[in-house]
Amino acid sequence: MSNTKPFVAIVLATYNGDQYLECQIESIRAQTYADWKLFVRDDNSTDATPDIIEKFERKDDRIVNIDGGGIRLGYCQNFSVLLQHALDAGADIVFLCDQDDFWVPTKLEKQLLLHDGKNPTLCHTDLELVDQQLRPVKPSYIQHLGLKPHIAKTAKSLLLENNITGCATSVDRLILSLALPIPESMDNHDMWLGIVASMAGEIRYLDEAMVKYRQHSQNVIGGNNLAQARWRLDVLRETKQKHQVKFRGRIHAFGELITRLEGQFDVGALQVYQRLASLDVPSMVKLWFLRREGFRNQTFKGSLLTFLQLLR
Repeated sequence: MSNTKPFVAIVLATYNGDQYLECQIESIRAQTYADWKLFVRDDNSTDATPDIIEKFERKDDRIVNIDGGGIRLGYCQNFSVLLQHALDAGADIVFLCDQDDFWVPTKLEKQLLLHDGKNPTLCHTDLELVDQQLRPVKPSYIQHLGLKPHIAKTAKSLLLENNITGCATSVDRLILSLALPIPESMDNHDMWLGIVASMAGEIRYLDEAMVKYRQHSQNVIGGNNLAQARWRLDVLRETKQKHQVKFRGRIHAFGELITRLEGQFDVGALQVYQRLASLDVPSMVKLWFLRREGFRNQTFKGSLLTFLQLLR
């Protein structure tokens, strides 16, 4: 990274998050690296979330409330709009933030060290699972799920089993410029950014829990839900239809990404995945074809989820 300090932006998507939002924003304000701008967009909350955002905007001029116009976009599209806003504002590096977590004070400082300017970079870290009162539950989210972010950094790994958690992620401007806008058919902005980074830049993993990942019943995506999805086969069976709907949306989104990146970067993995996953053959045959082409899950339970997604 050059001697000029980068423009560091943080994007925070909110929806009915008044219970934990103040704690999260205060953890950002307590960062050892203090030269940042926080962009917040509320997704038409019905609780006190908008009031909390306005209070902090008045208190701290680094915090900017983006008017959502009373429009509900949903989790992924809310982040897409926020990321585009940060990009348009001139941000060099953007950190993603959820409304209900807690950032370790050195999070920004340590992650910025991995953005050295040598290559376009997406950086992500481990997380500590905590309960509603921030009491420790599991020291490592990555170990809890058995993920392998040190080695699973290619599109052929991430397409089958994502190991990147949005609220632990920071991403360079170039990668964002290629990733945005996120297609409406894509349900997971974490996976989307990771796949773009795997083809257009470099993914770096900091093996340290920089986020206290709060587990509670209101999580849109969280350790509790992911643990169930990966570790309970009965849950996978019950939610097969939901996973298949998401899968079909992703296939459509990846088609858009191929069109966007083809000619600039190697999109071969995306093309192979889209072709094989769309074959009108039994799920096990699709999985065999993907394995033959070098696609790999990181965990056995992740393989079960992939199998269900591939079912006709």
